Amino acid sequence: MWTTILYFTLVGLATAEHGWKNGNLYRYELRGRTVVGLHQVADQFAGVLVKGKLTVQPKTDDTLNLQVHNFEQAEVHANLSSGWSTFIEDHDLNYKKLPVSDTPFELKLKNGVVDKMYVDKNLPTWEVNVLKAIASQLQVDTQAENLKKSRVNQVPVEGQTIGVYKTVEDTVTGECETIYDISPLPQYVLQSRPELVPLPNLLANGQVIDIVKTKNYSNCEQRMAYHFGLTGLTDWEPASNQMGSFLSRSSVSRIVVTGTLKSYTIQSSVTTNKIVLAPHLYNNQKGIVASRMNLTLEAVTSSSGSPQPVPNPRTVKNLVYEYNAATKEENAQNHLMARYSQGDEPAKDHKHSSSSESSSQSSSSSREESLHKLMIRSRRSIGTGRIENNSGSSSSESNSSDDSDSSSTGSTEDFWQPKPTLNEAPNSPFMPYFIGYLGNSIQASSKVNGVSAVYKLAKELGEEVLNGNAITGAHTLSKFTVLVGVVHTMNTTQLLEATEKLYYPYTKVAQRTEGDDPLYQAWVVFRDAVAEVGTGPALVTIKQWILSHKVSGAEAAHLVGVLPDSARYPTTEYMNTFFELVKNEEVQKQRFLNTSVVTAFTDLVRKAQVNRETAHNRYPVHSFGDLTPKNDRVVSEQYVTYLESQLKKAVEQGDSPNIQLYIRALGNTAHPKILGVFEPYLEGHEQVSDFQRLTIVASLDKLTTVYPRFARSVLFKIYQNSGETSEVRVAAVMQLMKTNPPAFFFSSRMARHTNYDHSRQVSAAVKSAIEDAARLQGPTNYQLAQNAKSAVHLLTTEELGLQQSHNFLRDYIVKEEELMYKTHFAYIQGEDSLVPSSAFYTLWRNLGGYKRQSLQVSWMTSNFGSLVDLLFDQFAEVDHSGNPKTHGHYEQGEGDWTLEKIGKFLNFETDYVDQVEGNFLVNAFGFKNFFTFDNHTIEQLPQYVKYLAQRLRNGWHFNYNKVYNKHTLQLGFEI
Repeated sequence: MWTTILYFTLVGLATAEHGWKNGNLYRYELRGRTVVGLHQVADQFAGVLVKGKLTVQPKTDDTLNLQVHNFEQAEVHANLSSGWSTFIEDHDLNYKKLPVSDTPFELKLKNGVVDKMYVDKNLPTWEVNVLKAIASQLQVDTQAENLKKSRVNQVPVEGQTIGVYKTVEDTVTGECETIYDISPLPQYVLQSRPELVPLPNLLANGQVIDIVKTKNYSNCEQRMAYHFGLTGLTDWEPASNQMGSFLSRSSVSRIVVTGTLKSYTIQSSVTTNKIVLAPHLYNNQKGIVASRMNLTLEAVTSSSGSPQPVPNPRTVKNLVYEYNAATKEENAQNHLMARYSQGDEPAKDHKHSSSSESSSQSSSSSREESLHKLMIRSRRSIGTGRIENNSGSSSSESNSSDDSDSSSTGSTEDFWQPKPTLNEAPNSPFMPYFIGYLGNSIQASSKVNGVSAVYKLAKELGEEVLNGNAITGAHTLSKFTVLVGVVHTMNTTQLLEATEKLYYPYTKVAQRTEGDDPLYQAWVVFRDAVAEVGTGPALVTIKQWILSHKVSGAEAAHLVGVLPDSARYPTTEYMNTFFELVKNEEVQKQRFLNTSVVTAFTDLVRKAQVNRETAHNRYPVHSFGDLTPKNDRVVSEQYVTYLESQLKKAVEQGDSPNIQLYIRALGNTAHPKILGVFEPYLEGHEQVSDFQRLTIVASLDKLTTVYPRFARSVLFKIYQNSGETSEVRVAAVMQLMKTNPPAFFFSSRMARHTNYDHSRQVSAAVKSAIEDAARLQGPTNYQLAQNAKSAVHLLTTEELGLQQSHNFLRDYIVKEEELMYKTHFAYIQGEDSLVPSSAFYTLWRNLGGYKRQSLQVSWMTSNFGSLVDLLFDQFAEVDHSGNPKTHGHYEQGEGDWTLEKIGKFLNFETDYVDQVEGNFLVNAFGFKNFFTFDNHTIEQLPQYVKYLAQRLRNGWHFNYNKVYNKHTLQLGFEI
């Protein structure tokens, strides 16, 4: 019995040891600043400074009651000679009251770590985040409560004040790995900086302890960020410590305490966050965004009475930043849901036990279900960016059942925003127009009418676009960016309303009525802004324009062609709506649009659903979770199946342009299933032309990027097949170089084969590719260059001139600006012409680590000589007898002496195929142009030229303007 009594006595004594003494009232001065400037250019900074008072009163052994008083802010725009942290006197600033409520809030602690937070449910989200930022300053895990397994861990034992260890800690900037570095504060530091310990009389028998916390943003459980625009080629984790030379961020907290690591008083707590970034991605002169929050102890007095309770309390489960809702109503719903779903109330006394919490949670389950119906949140595991201990199991988690997933990762899923819907504007966190009005969307303000704002901006831009010389001076492109931002916040109803106000068809302009041009250009600017927005409402609006014939043909094709690059929220609902547009019979009948909509859709399928690296890097998964399910079968079972059926249909009809289109479309998806679709055509089980088989191999360029190993084995089989045509084998070599083949591929399988390959075209392609790859010098091409160098000495020594097929690989490095360019130019030499029958050019740019494919151009023809003949025949003059006239200067041209004509002249049969087929592809004006043709297409050229000439004679005027963002990269996070 005495043993039991002694045990409980010791437990009680241990529980009483904490950093906050009951009966005391702690008063802190709070100061903070956030400034921005190009510090490497000038000492000019702009930003905001805040100040206020904070009182902390222990309520129970594990609960603190806090109140913020006299919170004020001042704007600053000045030259700070000592940098961003230059001290500024209060009398030099114009402080104004900041509307932060002085309502109490409470923190429930567990060994110094904030376990829960209780706030007034009526507080807006932005204010709760302010309180979280303040509470983060008081969180000190001296007992290694959230210890993370690591080799560097040296947790202080009883009586020691030196230690280094890693924890997983949640603060307002996220739940991330945090390194604690604990050491005694030397006396000389204390003498030189007395502000670190403003009340040394509280030292008692303890000592002054310096605690430094360093946050690792590259290893987070909850990374609070919004991002859009990174490519799958770019090896950056959005909002991590380092994003190439474009951005780096750090967060260091210094907490000075007096006493021991179990019983202490926080004397001062300073957190400094820095973001250093290059405004143009690659230039050496960088800018800085710096933030500092400082709590300094002013006094410790005896408290008089009990602290004020939290009115209408709701439970906040951690200190991580909460995303803002778009409207005040949604904000209230979020808080109501959080209040009941947690099932906790602020502690009434020290007897509040875990069993009562459990009971409260179970009793609120029915209310939670009803509230979930009001506000559904998607809950999926991102599977990347996890803490190191869990990284090995990320794949197994993603394949687990819903029940196990919700129990294991539910705590990391609640913070995501609701998935964007098709007809409502998304709730995009951190974006200016979505938090510009008291933490809500600007649309929540009664002073903002989205439709009127868009109408006014579009009209203004329409006037400016007409005067090309004034575009720069009038900041037209900046205004267009503003227009895109406003349109981003609009729903479908608003966009259709704006359409009715701004729509002005070009047929009216053609009549040259005075004042028509500005009206038409206002519509053009609005039209292009909607295409650039990339939201669900924008897609629905574009679809409505097409089906109502407000846009058609080439104009509609250009709008749809932008979507793969502009789509920001390609959810399953978004993709299915796009797919319905692809299948629409009316769309399939429109020239240009029928091609553009297919290629655009399949490009987006690859980026959003097939290439998981691109989907993670490009789209805001840290805000909404995965926008489409991983391993979603809709791609293989619906999209690829539909494209396969369309290809079969085109083959049966002998429709070469559509055969080429759907081959290209299948290749765009880069889904492994396309190899099964192409197999019967490549192996001859299904009859297609040699050129169409060449097109199949050329279309595998995207697969080489997404699944390089998978593509490599297939391409090598094609290359090894000596019975295959030289053109197809050369194309396979070209694609193989994009898969970064290993050294043994180059040496034993390709280089040696050039010495006895029967095709000089193939040998020339292999030799030029390996020799050029060995000369590459860029760091990203290092492995490829080394592999190629191992095989150079095994190549044939025969000189193979430029008249043979070739691969040219080059890279160019500008070290001073951290720029790198890589080009790949390849051509396939035809059998009957000095001009290559096919050519391909690709340019990749690396801007300080930001990698993207900047340009892609290609043309392919089945027979260049026959194409020239066919083109010449369409426009040749006709003599009196009805036969085409010949021109002396052309008679000696290579087009007259094709293999077919020589064969006819010598009266022997040839294998020449009379059909002319071809295509060309080019990226321009923000979208991909893919044009296919055959004999019938070429034969229609004279009619099309006559049609254009007739319209010109009738007074028709041609005027084409398009506004677009060439590269869009957005990143937002809490500091």
